[in-house]
Amino acid sequence: MSENRPLPYGNLIVDNLGVRYGRLEAVSGASLIFEAGKITTIVGPNGAGKSSLLKAVVGLVEPSEGAVVLGDIPVAGRSTEELLRMGVALVPEGKRVFTSLTVEENMRLAAATFKSVGAARISECLALFPSLVTRRSQRASLLSGGEQQQLMIARALVGRPQFLLLDEPSLGLSPLVVRDVFQIIGRLAAEGVGVVLVEQYVHRAARVSSRVYVLSKGRIVRDLTGEEARATISKGELADVYFGRERSGEG
Repeated sequence: MSENRPLPYGNLIVDNLGVRYGRLEAVSGASLIFEAGKITTIVGPNGAGKSSLLKAVVGLVEPSEGAVVLGDIPVAGRSTEELLRMGVALVPEGKRVFTSLTVEENMRLAAATFKSVGAARISECLALFPSLVTRRSQRASLLSGGEQQQLMIARALVGRPQFLLLDEPSLGLSPLVVRDVFQIIGRLAAEGVGVVLVEQYVHRAARVSSRVYVLSKGRIVRDLTGEEARATISKGELADVYFGRERSGEG
């Protein structure tokens, strides 16, 4: 997609992070390392706190405890827009595009956050998704669900993020579109982008990940290398990984 670029910050580190919504503790004591140029996957059952964790990292919710550090720069409490400029972008769950705007207008709106982003960069990001190129003058409401997901990823890439956080990027997509999205994720990591996945396709995500965290009831219960995750899955222990159980534990 572009030439390799030096990473100014290093890794994105989450240290003892907590998130509360009133009395509800969504995330507690979560510590993770997202490496530059690597793919990290977070898995766990519905309600485990995965989306809340990502939102806290990018400033959409305020952590109740802990820290988020980009290289050696504390970023917890900074606005989402400021983090975008620092190179941390989130593609949230769901098809959250501006349906009344065209594909091109959606991209221009995303580019407005960055002074140096122009038409050439917009075209470069759209070129990752050929169907968007042919429909760039059409309203986003006319796109399929898969195309809207692709548009969300393209928008997140306009500022050349150092870290791209993807919350369920394959949700509701056809297998062919999922394949294309994972190919692009692999290309981004090869170019030095740190990619963080919250993903339902555990098998596919584990194949490309350097690290897999299992989140259960708001806590990190397993921290696996990609190789360990793949071996665990190949032994038929997928349910134990997904629900954060050890073989000698429950059920």
